[in-house]
Amino acid sequence: MALFVYCTNQIPLYSMLNNPLLALCENRNVLPKNNEKSGSPEEWFSNHLLSAHGLLGINFDFFVNWFSSPNTLSSPIWIKQVLSVDKGYPDFLDNVKQNLIDRFGAGFIKSLLKFSMNFSLKSSFIILDDHQDWSNAGSKVCIVDVNEDFSFNAQLLSIGNFKAAIQTYSGGRVYVGSKGLIYGTTNLECELSKTDSAYPGDMDMLLLNEDADPVAIFEFKKHTLSNDVSTQTLSNYYPHKDGRKYDRLAVFREYILEKSGCNVPMLILYYPSSSKGEYGRVELVDGTPGKLTVKASGKFKLPIDKSSAEFERMANLIPKFIALSR
Repeated sequence: MALFVYCTNQIPLYSMLNNPLLALCENRNVLPKNNEKSGSPEEWFSNHLLSAHGLLGINFDFFVNWFSSPNTLSSPIWIKQVLSVDKGYPDFLDNVKQNLIDRFGAGFIKSLLKFSMNFSLKSSFIILDDHQDWSNAGSKVCIVDVNEDFSFNAQLLSIGNFKAAIQTYSGGRVYVGSKGLIYGTTNLECELSKTDSAYPGDMDMLLLNEDADPVAIFEFKKHTLSNDVSTQTLSNYYPHKDGRKYDRLAVFREYILEKSGCNVPMLILYYPSSSKGEYGRVELVDGTPGKLTVKASGKFKLPIDKSSAEFERMANLIPKFIALSR
């Protein structure tokens, strides 16, 4: 699960919409461990830095129909944002287009739209007044569809209708487990994780080129244990424990391959939460859903601090990570 949420571009300060924040579901004041010295991939790969390579990073939630055989990708992709505590849906709905442009920038939204159109997907922004009681049938979610003419259609859905939409796009009822999520990026996700309409998983970073075509899929995996990050590998989590997480990325990759003929590399970046760690690890994952394997791997030196020079060095590694697939 991504720690930043739903776009990796450098966004100007704007008080109405905010990135969701990963926190303990039972106590939203408790945040996960972070590497205070080196930072995280969300900082290393901001679109401000990626733009020097002609790249754009997007992060979004997406659906897989788990009840089809084989599993297939559903068309919606969702980018989630949370309203500030002093704002409500009327404030946002007063000028939907301008509020989204102020938050993301017109260029980002146009690239998102072009990617969606090129691959027969439907982009929407999910806007949340996340201080509602999501167990209350009267709570509402705002969904904003981005249209081909760069117009925006906004609607408020009851939580019941929103859950029904999740089940439709997932092919049926979807569960996290008997206890739900431990950490979640919103109160909504935490609440839905205890129901049969669990919120969809996400793409940590899909890299697009200047034509809005995908060039790489990235999964960021934080290593929180005391042993060295070199022990981190796909088989620790796949096919058991987190099998569905990685299979959903593989379903997405196969969809892109079918539409474009391009076999987009799928990369996992492992990085330590401890500031004592000096290296991270990257793995190139290959294969089909249910049969994923590691094709190549390597290590990289973490930033020694959070300086712009060190983050730029990390962004410069992106082409080398992608080259593992050659």
